[in-house]
Amino acid sequence: MKKIAILPVAALMLFGLSACDIEFGFELAGTVNPETSETADDAWAGYPNGINVVSSTSYTIAELFDLYSTSYLSGMSDSEKSNTQLGFDAFCKASISDYGFSDTPYWVIASVTYSYDNKTLPGSLIWCTHGDSKESAVPINPRYFVIDSHWTMTGADEFPSVGAAPVIALAHMDAVYVCPDQMAAGEAQPYLCETVTANRTIAMAKAAMGFLKDRGMAPLKVCEGYSIGYSQGGASALAVHRAIEQDAQLEQAIGFRGTYSGAGPYSMTTTLNKWEEWSASGDLAFPAAIGLIALAWDAYYPDLLGSNTATAKFLSANFRNSGALTDIVARSANIGYINSKIKNYVGAGNATVANLLAADWKTNTSYKFMQIAQSNDLLDGSWTPTHPIVFFHSTEDEVVPYANTARAMEVFPSNLTTLHQQTGDHSSVGVQFYSWLGLQKGFPMAKE
Repeated sequence: MKKIAILPVAALMLFGLSACDIEFGFELAGTVNPETSETADDAWAGYPNGINVVSSTSYTIAELFDLYSTSYLSGMSDSEKSNTQLGFDAFCKASISDYGFSDTPYWVIASVTYSYDNKTLPGSLIWCTHGDSKESAVPINPRYFVIDSHWTMTGADEFPSVGAAPVIALAHMDAVYVCPDQMAAGEAQPYLCETVTANRTIAMAKAAMGFLKDRGMAPLKVCEGYSIGYSQGGASALAVHRAIEQDAQLEQAIGFRGTYSGAGPYSMTTTLNKWEEWSASGDLAFPAAIGLIALAWDAYYPDLLGSNTATAKFLSANFRNSGALTDIVARSANIGYINSKIKNYVGAGNATVANLLAADWKTNTSYKFMQIAQSNDLLDGSWTPTHPIVFFHSTEDEVVPYANTARAMEVFPSNLTTLHQQTGDHSSVGVQFYSWLGLQKGFPMAKE
Protein backbone atom coordinates (compact mmCIF):
# COMPACT_ATOMS: atom_id res chain seq x y z
CA MET A 1 0.00 0.00 0.00
CA LYS A 2 1.24 3.48 -0.87
CA LYS A 3 -0.15 6.50 0.94
CA ILE A 4 0.59 9.84 -0.71
CA ALA A 5 -0.45 13.37 0.16
CA ILE A 6 -0.35 15.76 -2.81
CA LEU A 7 -0.88 19.43 -3.45
CA PRO A 8 -4.07 20.58 -5.19
CA VAL A 9 -3.67 20.76 -8.96
CA ALA A 10 -4.16 24.54 -9.04
CA ALA A 11 -1.36 24.93 -6.50
CA LEU A 12 0.97 22.73 -8.55
CA MET A 13 0.46 24.85 -11.63
CA LEU A 14 0.87 28.12 -9.74
CA PHE A 15 4.37 26.91 -8.85
CA GLY A 16 5.08 25.95 -12.45
CA LEU A 17 4.81 22.25 -11.71
CA SER A 18 2.74 19.49 -13.18
CA ALA A 19 1.65 16.44 -11.26
CA CYS A 20 4.35 14.53 -13.14
CA ASP A 21 7.03 16.54 -11.29
CA ILE A 22 5.97 14.99 -7.97
CA GLU A 23 7.06 11.52 -6.85
CA PHE A 24 3.90 9.41 -6.73
CA GLY A 25 5.32 5.92 -6.51
CA PHE A 26 4.03 5.28 -10.03
CA GLU A 27 5.54 4.04 -13.21
CA LEU A 28 4.43 6.31 -16.05
CA ALA A 29 3.37 4.77 -19.31
CA GLY A 30 5.14 6.11 -22.38
CA THR A 31 3.34 7.37 -25.46
CA VAL A 32 3.03 5.05 -28.45
CA ASN A 33 2.83 6.40 -31.97
CA PRO A 34 -0.48 5.08 -33.36
CA GLU A 35 0.76 5.72 -36.89
CA THR A 36 3.28 2.89 -36.62
CA SER A 37 1.57 0.49 -34.19
CA GLU A 38 -0.69 -2.46 -34.86
CA THR A 39 -4.29 -2.42 -33.63
CA ALA A 40 -6.31 -4.93 -31.63
CA ASP A 41 -8.91 -5.79 -34.28
CA ASP A 42 -8.67 -9.54 -33.58
CA ALA A 43 -9.17 -9.14 -29.83
CA TRP A 44 -12.30 -7.10 -30.46
CA ALA A 45 -13.71 -9.27 -33.24
CA GLY A 46 -16.33 -10.84 -30.96
CA TYR A 47 -17.91 -7.52 -29.99
CA PRO A 48 -20.63 -6.32 -32.38
CA ASN A 49 -21.38 -2.63 -32.86
CA GLY A 50 -24.14 -1.75 -30.41
CA ILE A 51 -23.91 2.04 -30.53
CA ASN A 52 -26.33 4.46 -32.17
CA VAL A 53 -24.92 7.98 -32.54
CA VAL A 54 -27.60 10.57 -31.81
CA SER A 55 -25.35 13.59 -32.37
CA SER A 56 -21.69 14.55 -32.23
CA THR A 57 -19.62 17.72 -32.00
CA SER A 58 -15.89 18.28 -32.58
CA TYR A 59 -13.93 20.65 -30.34
CA THR A 60 -10.53 22.26 -30.56
CA ILE A 61 -8.52 22.28 -27.34
CA ALA A 62 -9.59 25.89 -26.66
CA GLU A 63 -13.24 25.02 -27.22
CA LEU A 64 -12.92 21.94 -25.02
CA PHE A 65 -11.40 23.98 -22.22
CA ASP A 66 -14.20 26.54 -22.48
CA LEU A 67 -16.74 23.72 -22.18
CA TYR A 68 -14.92 22.30 -19.15
CA SER A 69 -14.42 25.69 -17.54
CA THR A 70 -18.08 26.67 -17.89
CA SER A 71 -19.23 23.37 -16.43
CA TYR A 72 -16.75 22.73 -13.62
CA LEU A 73 -14.43 25.64 -12.85
CA SER A 74 -17.00 28.28 -11.91
CA GLY A 75 -15.70 28.35 -8.33
CA MET A 76 -12.12 29.12 -9.33
CA SER A 77 -10.57 32.55 -9.40
CA ASP A 78 -9.49 34.03 -12.73
CA SER A 79 -5.83 33.31 -11.95
CA GLU A 80 -6.58 29.69 -11.08
CA LYS A 81 -8.56 29.29 -14.29
CA SER A 82 -5.71 30.81 -16.26
CA ASN A 83 -3.18 28.45 -14.72
CA THR A 84 -5.49 25.50 -15.27
CA GLN A 85 -5.77 26.41 -18.94
CA LEU A 86 -1.99 26.69 -19.21
CA GLY A 87 -1.68 23.16 -17.86
CA PHE A 88 -4.47 21.96 -20.14
CA ASP A 89 -2.79 23.47 -23.22
CA ALA A 90 0.70 22.32 -22.23
CA PHE A 91 -0.43 18.72 -21.91
CA CYS A 92 -2.07 18.73 -25.32
CA LYS A 93 0.93 20.34 -27.00
CA ALA A 94 3.17 17.70 -25.43
CA SER A 95 0.88 14.96 -26.73
CA ILE A 96 0.98 16.42 -30.25
CA SER A 97 4.77 16.59 -30.09
CA ASP A 98 5.00 12.98 -28.88
CA TYR A 99 2.89 11.80 -31.78
CA GLY A 100 4.76 13.87 -34.33
CA PHE A 101 1.55 15.36 -35.73
CA SER A 102 1.86 18.66 -37.53
CA ASP A 103 -1.87 19.24 -37.81
CA THR A 104 -4.60 19.98 -35.27
CA PRO A 105 -6.24 17.60 -32.78
CA TYR A 106 -10.01 17.69 -32.34
CA TRP A 107 -11.98 16.01 -29.60
CA VAL A 108 -15.28 14.44 -30.63
CA ILE A 109 -18.06 14.22 -28.02
CA ALA A 110 -20.88 11.98 -29.25
CA SER A 111 -24.26 11.54 -27.62
CA VAL A 112 -25.15 7.87 -28.12
CA THR A 113 -27.58 5.14 -27.14
CA TYR A 114 -27.15 1.39 -26.67
CA SER A 115 -29.43 -1.50 -25.72
CA TYR A 116 -29.36 -3.53 -22.53
CA ASP A 117 -32.02 -5.77 -21.00
CA ASN A 118 -34.63 -4.57 -23.51
CA LYS A 119 -33.97 -0.93 -22.61
CA THR A 120 -32.46 1.89 -24.64
CA LEU A 121 -29.84 3.55 -22.49
CA PRO A 122 -28.03 6.83 -23.28
CA GLY A 123 -24.45 7.87 -22.75
CA SER A 124 -21.51 9.65 -24.30
CA LEU A 125 -18.44 8.52 -26.23
CA ILE A 126 -15.39 10.78 -26.50
CA TRP A 127 -12.45 10.24 -28.85
CA CYS A 128 -9.79 12.27 -30.62
CA THR A 129 -9.16 13.02 -34.29
CA HIS A 130 -6.50 15.03 -36.11
CA GLY A 131 -6.35 16.89 -39.40
CA ASP A 132 -6.29 20.25 -41.15
CA SER A 133 -9.95 20.88 -40.25
CA LYS A 134 -12.76 19.33 -38.25
CA GLU A 135 -14.35 18.12 -41.46
CA SER A 136 -11.24 16.34 -42.77
CA ALA A 137 -9.92 15.06 -39.43
CA VAL A 138 -9.28 11.32 -39.06
CA PRO A 139 -9.52 9.36 -35.80
CA ILE A 140 -6.56 8.37 -33.69
CA ASN A 141 -6.40 4.71 -32.70
CA PRO A 142 -6.47 4.90 -28.92
CA ARG A 143 -3.99 3.41 -26.52
CA TYR A 144 -6.32 3.88 -23.55
CA PHE A 145 -9.87 2.55 -23.22
CA VAL A 146 -11.37 4.42 -20.27
CA ILE A 147 -14.74 3.70 -18.67
CA ASP A 148 -15.88 6.75 -16.71
CA SER A 149 -18.70 6.55 -14.15
CA HIS A 150 -20.29 9.92 -13.45
CA TRP A 151 -20.68 11.58 -10.06
CA THR A 152 -24.13 12.41 -8.68
CA MET A 153 -26.27 14.17 -11.27
CA THR A 154 -29.99 14.96 -11.04
CA GLY A 155 -30.76 17.62 -13.67
CA ALA A 156 -31.74 16.41 -17.13
CA ASP A 157 -29.09 18.63 -18.72
CA GLU A 158 -26.23 17.33 -16.56
CA PHE A 159 -25.83 13.71 -17.65
CA PRO A 160 -23.02 12.65 -20.02
CA SER A 161 -25.35 12.12 -22.98
CA VAL A 162 -26.39 15.78 -23.00
CA GLY A 163 -23.89 17.62 -20.81
CA ALA A 164 -20.14 17.92 -20.40
CA ALA A 165 -18.84 14.81 -18.65
CA PRO A 166 -16.06 15.81 -16.19
CA VAL A 167 -13.79 13.30 -17.91
CA ILE A 168 -13.12 15.91 -20.63
CA ALA A 169 -10.57 17.36 -18.19
CA LEU A 170 -8.33 14.46 -19.15
CA ALA A 171 -8.26 15.37 -22.86
CA HIS A 172 -5.80 12.64 -23.73
CA MET A 173 -5.32 12.36 -27.47
CA ASP A 174 -4.67 8.63 -27.27
CA ALA A 175 -7.76 7.66 -25.25
CA VAL A 176 -11.41 6.90 -25.85
CA TYR A 177 -13.88 7.51 -23.04
CA VAL A 178 -17.06 5.53 -22.40
CA CYS A 179 -19.46 7.58 -20.26
CA PRO A 180 -22.88 5.98 -19.55
CA ASP A 181 -25.86 7.84 -18.08
CA GLN A 182 -26.76 4.52 -16.41
CA MET A 183 -30.56 4.77 -16.80
CA ALA A 184 -33.20 5.03 -19.51
CA ALA A 185 -35.52 7.98 -20.05
CA GLY A 186 -38.23 8.06 -17.40
CA GLU A 187 -36.45 5.46 -15.29
CA ALA A 188 -35.09 5.83 -11.75
CA GLN A 189 -31.34 6.21 -11.49
CA PRO A 190 -29.75 2.99 -10.09
CA TYR A 191 -28.14 5.12 -7.40
CA LEU A 192 -25.56 3.05 -5.47
CA CYS A 193 -27.13 -0.14 -6.82
CA GLU A 194 -23.71 -1.40 -7.73
CA THR A 195 -24.42 -4.61 -9.62
CA VAL A 196 -27.13 -2.98 -11.75
CA THR A 197 -24.87 -0.02 -12.51
CA ALA A 198 -21.87 -2.19 -13.36
CA ASN A 199 -23.86 -4.46 -15.69
CA ARG A 200 -25.24 -1.48 -17.61
CA THR A 201 -21.82 0.13 -17.82
CA ILE A 202 -20.14 -3.03 -19.06
CA ALA A 203 -22.88 -3.36 -21.70
CA MET A 204 -22.05 0.10 -23.02
CA ALA A 205 -18.33 -0.66 -23.00
CA LYS A 206 -18.86 -3.79 -25.11
CA ALA A 207 -21.20 -1.95 -27.49
CA ALA A 208 -18.58 0.80 -27.86
CA MET A 209 -15.85 -1.72 -28.65
CA GLY A 210 -17.81 -2.94 -31.65
CA PHE A 211 -18.54 0.63 -32.72
CA LEU A 212 -14.89 1.66 -32.56
CA LYS A 213 -13.76 -1.48 -34.40
CA ASP A 214 -16.25 -0.92 -37.22
CA ARG A 215 -15.08 2.69 -37.58
CA GLY A 216 -11.43 1.69 -37.84
CA MET A 217 -10.71 2.91 -34.31
CA ALA A 218 -9.79 -0.35 -32.64
CA PRO A 219 -7.15 0.42 -30.03
CA LEU A 220 -3.50 -0.40 -30.28
CA LYS A 221 -2.41 -3.89 -29.31
CA VAL A 222 -0.74 -2.25 -26.33
CA CYS A 223 -4.18 -1.00 -25.24
CA GLU A 224 -4.69 -0.31 -21.54
CA GLY A 225 -8.17 -0.32 -20.03
CA TYR A 226 -9.17 1.64 -16.94
CA SER A 227 -12.26 2.21 -14.82
CA ILE A 228 -12.49 5.67 -13.27
CA GLY A 229 -15.02 7.74 -11.35
CA TYR A 230 -15.58 10.10 -8.44
CA SER A 231 -18.18 10.14 -5.63
CA GLN A 232 -21.16 8.07 -6.78
CA GLY A 233 -18.94 7.31 -9.76
CA GLY A 234 -16.10 6.24 -7.47
CA ALA A 235 -18.21 3.41 -6.09
CA SER A 236 -19.51 2.60 -9.58
CA ALA A 237 -15.93 2.49 -10.90
CA LEU A 238 -15.01 -0.06 -8.25
CA ALA A 239 -18.10 -2.14 -9.12
CA VAL A 240 -17.09 -2.00 -12.79
CA HIS A 241 -13.58 -3.10 -11.78
CA ARG A 242 -15.10 -6.16 -10.08
CA ALA A 243 -17.28 -6.94 -13.11
CA ILE A 244 -14.33 -6.72 -15.53
CA GLU A 245 -12.29 -9.11 -13.41
CA GLN A 246 -15.21 -11.56 -13.58
CA ASP A 247 -15.19 -11.40 -17.42
CA ALA A 248 -11.87 -12.84 -18.56
CA GLN A 249 -12.52 -12.17 -22.25
CA LEU A 250 -13.29 -8.48 -21.68
CA GLU A 251 -10.44 -8.14 -19.21
CA GLN A 252 -7.99 -9.37 -21.85
CA ALA A 253 -9.58 -7.54 -24.80
CA ILE A 254 -9.22 -4.10 -23.23
CA GLY A 255 -5.92 -4.85 -21.51
CA PHE A 256 -7.44 -3.98 -18.14
CA ARG A 257 -4.90 -2.33 -15.84
CA GLY A 258 -6.97 -1.12 -12.91
CA THR A 259 -9.12 1.62 -11.41
CA TYR A 260 -8.85 5.23 -10.30
CA SER A 261 -11.58 5.76 -7.72
CA GLY A 262 -12.26 9.03 -5.94
CA ALA A 263 -14.27 9.46 -2.73
CA GLY A 264 -16.73 6.65 -3.32
CA PRO A 265 -19.36 5.29 -0.91
CA TYR A 266 -17.98 1.78 -1.33
CA SER A 267 -19.88 0.54 1.70
CA MET A 268 -23.46 1.79 2.00
CA THR A 269 -23.73 0.50 5.56
CA THR A 270 -20.59 2.41 6.55
CA THR A 271 -21.91 5.50 4.79
CA LEU A 272 -25.38 5.40 6.39
CA ASN A 273 -23.93 4.83 9.85
CA LYS A 274 -21.48 7.72 9.42
CA TRP A 275 -24.26 10.02 8.19
CA GLU A 276 -26.20 9.15 11.32
CA GLU A 277 -23.16 9.95 13.45
CA TRP A 278 -22.49 13.25 11.64
CA SER A 279 -26.06 14.44 11.83
CA ALA A 280 -26.04 14.20 15.60
CA SER A 281 -24.14 17.50 15.49
CA GLY A 282 -25.67 19.29 12.48
CA ASP A 283 -27.18 19.19 9.00
CA LEU A 284 -26.16 16.59 6.46
CA ALA A 285 -24.30 18.26 3.61
CA PHE A 286 -25.97 16.05 1.00
CA PRO A 287 -29.48 15.06 2.16
CA ALA A 288 -30.76 14.54 -1.40
CA ALA A 289 -28.74 11.32 -1.56
CA ILE A 290 -31.22 9.74 0.83
CA GLY A 291 -34.05 10.31 -1.64
CA LEU A 292 -31.96 9.01 -4.54
CA ILE A 293 -31.26 5.84 -2.56
CA ALA A 294 -34.94 5.28 -1.70
CA LEU A 295 -36.10 5.77 -5.30
CA ALA A 296 -33.41 3.38 -6.55
CA TRP A 297 -34.36 0.71 -4.04
CA ASP A 298 -38.02 0.93 -5.06
CA ALA A 299 -37.11 0.58 -8.73
CA TYR A 300 -34.49 -2.17 -8.53
CA TYR A 301 -35.41 -4.26 -5.47
CA PRO A 302 -39.21 -4.67 -5.69
CA ASP A 303 -39.03 -8.40 -4.90
CA LEU A 304 -37.20 -7.78 -1.63
CA LEU A 305 -39.24 -4.78 -0.58
CA GLY A 306 -42.67 -6.13 -1.45
CA SER A 307 -45.28 -3.65 -0.28
CA ASN A 308 -42.78 -1.91 2.01
CA THR A 309 -41.69 0.73 -0.47
CA ALA A 310 -38.55 2.59 0.47
CA THR A 311 -39.99 6.01 -0.33
CA ALA A 312 -42.86 5.37 2.08
CA LYS A 313 -41.09 3.37 4.82
CA PHE A 314 -37.44 4.50 4.65
CA LEU A 315 -38.07 8.23 4.31
CA SER A 316 -39.74 10.38 6.92
CA ALA A 317 -42.78 12.55 6.23
CA ASN A 318 -40.43 15.55 6.44
CA PHE A 319 -38.45 14.29 3.47
CA ARG A 320 -41.48 13.18 1.46
CA ASN A 321 -43.19 16.55 1.93
CA SER A 322 -40.13 18.62 1.01
CA GLY A 323 -40.76 18.28 -2.73
CA ALA A 324 -37.30 16.80 -3.31
CA LEU A 325 -38.61 13.49 -4.65
CA THR A 326 -40.66 15.30 -7.30
CA ASP A 327 -37.57 17.19 -8.48
CA ILE A 328 -35.46 14.02 -8.59
CA VAL A 329 -38.06 12.05 -10.55
CA ALA A 330 -38.64 14.92 -12.99
CA ARG A 331 -34.88 15.59 -13.33
CA SER A 332 -35.82 19.24 -13.10
CA ALA A 333 -33.05 20.54 -10.82
CA ASN A 334 -29.40 20.03 -10.00
CA ILE A 335 -28.27 18.38 -6.78
CA GLY A 336 -27.30 21.66 -5.09
CA TYR A 337 -30.80 23.06 -5.54
CA ILE A 338 -32.40 19.88 -4.19
CA ASN A 339 -30.13 19.81 -1.14
CA SER A 340 -31.03 23.44 -0.40
CA LYS A 341 -34.72 22.74 -0.90
CA ILE A 342 -34.67 19.98 1.71
CA LYS A 343 -32.73 22.09 4.21
CA ASN A 344 -35.04 25.09 3.72
CA TYR A 345 -38.12 22.93 4.24
CA VAL A 346 -37.01 21.26 7.46
CA GLY A 347 -35.17 24.30 8.83
CA ALA A 348 -31.58 24.87 9.89
CA GLY A 349 -30.19 22.08 12.01
CA ASN A 350 -32.95 19.65 11.08
CA ALA A 351 -31.55 18.08 7.90
CA THR A 352 -30.45 15.07 9.94
CA VAL A 353 -30.88 11.32 9.70
CA ALA A 354 -33.27 11.48 12.66
CA ASN A 355 -35.53 13.95 10.84
CA LEU A 356 -35.22 12.67 7.27
CA LEU A 357 -35.45 8.91 7.79
CA ALA A 358 -38.17 6.87 9.47
CA ALA A 359 -37.46 6.13 13.12
CA ASP A 360 -37.21 2.37 12.51
CA TRP A 361 -35.26 2.48 9.22
CA LYS A 362 -32.40 0.47 10.71
CA THR A 363 -34.13 -1.76 13.25
CA ASN A 364 -37.24 -3.00 11.42
CA THR A 365 -35.85 -6.03 9.59
CA SER A 366 -39.10 -6.64 7.71
CA TYR A 367 -38.32 -3.63 5.54
CA LYS A 368 -35.12 -5.29 4.22
CA PHE A 369 -33.39 -1.89 3.98
CA MET A 370 -30.15 -2.95 5.65
CA GLN A 371 -30.17 -6.19 3.64
CA ILE A 372 -30.24 -4.15 0.43
CA ALA A 373 -27.55 -1.82 1.74
CA GLN A 374 -25.31 -4.76 2.61
CA SER A 375 -25.87 -6.37 -0.80
CA ASN A 376 -24.31 -3.24 -2.35
CA ASP A 377 -21.28 -3.28 -0.07
CA LEU A 378 -18.13 -3.53 -2.19
CA LEU A 379 -15.97 -4.04 0.91
CA ASP A 380 -17.75 -7.04 2.43
CA GLY A 381 -14.94 -9.48 1.65
CA SER A 382 -16.89 -11.33 -1.04
CA TRP A 383 -14.28 -10.47 -3.68
CA THR A 384 -10.59 -9.68 -3.79
CA PRO A 385 -9.31 -7.46 -6.61
CA THR A 386 -6.43 -8.71 -8.72
CA HIS A 387 -5.61 -5.39 -10.45
CA PRO A 388 -4.36 -2.14 -8.90
CA ILE A 389 -6.71 0.47 -7.45
CA VAL A 390 -5.74 4.09 -6.85
CA PHE A 391 -7.92 5.80 -4.24
CA PHE A 392 -8.31 9.58 -4.04
CA HIS A 393 -10.15 11.01 -1.01
CA SER A 394 -10.14 14.00 1.31
CA THR A 395 -9.99 13.41 5.04
CA GLU A 396 -12.23 16.49 5.32
CA ASP A 397 -14.92 15.13 2.98
CA GLU A 398 -18.32 16.29 4.27
CA VAL A 399 -20.40 14.22 1.82
CA VAL A 400 -18.87 10.76 1.44
CA PRO A 401 -17.24 9.64 4.69
CA TYR A 402 -13.50 9.06 4.43
CA ALA A 403 -14.16 5.89 6.44
CA ASN A 404 -15.09 4.24 3.12
CA THR A 405 -11.60 4.62 1.72
CA ALA A 406 -9.94 3.82 5.04
CA ARG A 407 -11.89 0.56 5.09
CA ALA A 408 -11.00 -0.23 1.46
CA MET A 409 -7.32 0.20 2.25
CA GLU A 410 -7.74 -2.31 5.08
CA VAL A 411 -9.60 -5.05 3.21
CA PHE A 412 -7.90 -4.96 -0.21
CA PRO A 413 -4.40 -6.33 -0.86
CA SER A 414 -1.82 -3.75 0.18
CA ASN A 415 0.35 -4.40 -2.88
CA LEU A 416 -2.53 -3.35 -5.17
CA THR A 417 -3.71 -0.16 -3.45
CA THR A 418 -2.41 3.40 -3.50
CA LEU A 419 -4.01 6.26 -1.58
CA HIS A 420 -3.84 9.90 -2.61
CA GLN A 421 -4.96 11.53 0.59
CA GLN A 422 -6.37 15.04 0.17
CA THR A 423 -7.77 17.91 2.19
CA GLY A 424 -10.69 20.08 1.13
CA ASP A 425 -14.42 19.72 0.54
CA HIS A 426 -16.01 17.00 -1.55
CA SER A 427 -16.79 19.04 -4.68
CA SER A 428 -13.45 20.83 -5.02
CA VAL A 429 -11.52 17.59 -4.58
CA GLY A 430 -13.70 16.07 -7.32
CA VAL A 431 -12.43 18.68 -9.77
CA GLN A 432 -8.88 18.00 -8.53
CA PHE A 433 -9.36 14.28 -9.16
CA TYR A 434 -10.06 14.75 -12.87
CA SER A 435 -7.59 17.61 -13.29
CA TRP A 436 -4.83 15.55 -11.67
CA LEU A 437 -5.46 12.66 -14.04
CA GLY A 438 -5.53 15.14 -16.92
CA LEU A 439 -2.04 16.35 -16.11
CA GLN A 440 -0.54 12.88 -16.35
CA LYS A 441 1.26 11.66 -19.43
CA GLY A 442 -0.86 8.64 -20.12
CA PHE A 443 -2.43 6.92 -17.14
CA PRO A 444 0.06 6.21 -14.36
CA MET A 445 -0.91 3.06 -12.53
CA ALA A 446 0.51 1.36 -9.47
CA LYS A 447 2.91 -1.41 -10.37
CA GLU A 448 1.31 -4.81 -10.65
